[in-house]
Amino acid sequence: EQHSQLQIEQADHDRLIAVLDRNFATAELNTYYLAAPFAGMITRRFKRAGEAVRQGDPVIELVSTATMKIEGRVPLEDVVRLKLGQAVTVKLADSEDQTDELPAAFKAAAFKGRLVYIDPGVSPVGKRDVRVWAEVANQDGLLRHGLTAVMSIDASTRP
Repeated sequence: EQHSQLQIEQADHDRLIAVLDRNFATAELNTYYLAAPFAGMITRRFKRAGEAVRQGDPVIELVSTATMKIEGRVPLEDVVRLKLGQAVTVKLADSEDQTDELPAAFKAAAFKGRLVYIDPGVSPVGKRDVRVWAEVANQDGLLRHGLTAVMSIDASTRP
């Protein structure tokens, strides 16, 4: 009976070791996979499948356009009414130097977001204005780098 009890303990111990070996192998295998923390589009590829990669090596450049940063300038006299977190609305506009008009879908879209940065400095050249940034949801992917936009900041909203 004691011999049977020892065999049971040995089997339990062997099972525990096998589970730990399996978990270790799974963890080691997971180091060979990459998972991005967000959905996006690959804009640059530094490595290909099968290439050696060291820790810290860039593999891809991943860009998400779900949220876009809109940068603008606000006259110095209006900056005192601005607070981080205030609501903003961005609308696309025809730029003065373009001969083509924006398609109707672009002109009709309004992008909602919030003010995330107010530069502590003032523009040293030209008009005395302050740079601001907003983050807005890019509905239907219409916002594109290089388009001209008008940003309205609702100074009455509480951050």
